[in-house]
Amino acid sequence: MKLLLAPLGLATRTLGPGLRTIALAQNAMSRGHSIAICAPADNNMPPLAGVTHYGAPMPSPLGLPLTLGRRLIPVMGQLGILHKMEVRSFEEVLHLTGALRTNFFERDIEHIRSAIRDFKPDIVYSEFRLPALVAAHLEGIPAVASHSYPTQASYAKNPEFSRRVRERLVKWKLPEIDSILNVFEWAEHRFIASSKELEPISGDCIHHVGPLVYFHKFVEHHTDRSNVVGYMGNSQITPKLLVKNVGTALKDSHLPVFLSAKGMTSASHDHIHVADHFDFTKLLPNGLAYINHGGQNSIMMGLIHAVPQIICPGEIFERRYNAESIVKVGAGVRISPEAFRPDILLRLITRFQNDPSYAANAETVGRWLSNLGGAGRVIDILEEHYD
Repeated sequence: MKLLLAPLGLATRTLGPGLRTIALAQNAMSRGHSIAICAPADNNMPPLAGVTHYGAPMPSPLGLPLTLGRRLIPVMGQLGILHKMEVRSFEEVLHLTGALRTNFFERDIEHIRSAIRDFKPDIVYSEFRLPALVAAHLEGIPAVASHSYPTQASYAKNPEFSRRVRERLVKWKLPEIDSILNVFEWAEHRFIASSKELEPISGDCIHHVGPLVYFHKFVEHHTDRSNVVGYMGNSQITPKLLVKNVGTALKDSHLPVFLSAKGMTSASHDHIHVADHFDFTKLLPNGLAYINHGGQNSIMMGLIHAVPQIICPGEIFERRYNAESIVKVGAGVRISPEAFRPDILLRLITRFQNDPSYAANAETVGRWLSNLGGAGRVIDILEEHYD
């Protein structure tokens, strides 16, 4: 089987699309399949040995010059400007990142079409990259896609942001749609990196496969639940605020605290450790609490390691959905940016210490997820239908 992978390109640093693509590529290659990747050349999608790489344009936030666009989101995060932003749908995400600018959308499609013509894949895999589905449709090649409950048009959409792109699709004699998110429905199969309990999408072409990255089986939790781990990514809670408020909350607790705070100086003071990056797979097996922003990779990592979560999603539609899913299964709590205070954080962490049900619920869901197969299950399904 020849598989062309097309991950979503973003000017800012983000782990999700690249890591999921790497997991799929490595699993497919281990079974003898031929893999190519069409993606912008950046640190989100590094070159892989044994994989053919095709270039692609990089969207720039709000259409700014790329040198400025790369800096915009991190600077807004450092300054706390993101605290005031509301992002209502994936359609708005694509608009803000520059991916719905007509010239960019067309160029991205043409790069993917060029890769299809050269590589001649049996199947195109869109990792949340809508131009890949359009390109495959135009080239008459089967296509599949990563998808999720909150990125459905039926969940949240802002069609005003995609009007010009949709008009261009009609000129190409493609199906008329009322939101660019409806393009996901063109995929012959859609893969949900979660479970039915967390993301209840149904349909013959829908496959819940659990997280694609990090995990091959459920991680048995150690008996010593003491580590408090914090990571807020590009969110309303700045790295400085994360370090200040969590550090203040736990300064007298003697609990080991590990705070991943991009741009902050690495430091350790007694039991509190700050660094640009930690290997969470080594810290979370002893986790008492995982403080995060509700990103998909973050909540999955917490569940697989059976760690109760304190989630502060702010006004980002997908993160709000993820946080509510964690609350519904009893594996954590959601707080607002205004409630990200030392006294509240300490109270919630103390609750996790005294109430074992949070960890037990996280363990139950983590075991569900680990049995779904991840990237290996995706390749199983592709082999069943296209090999």
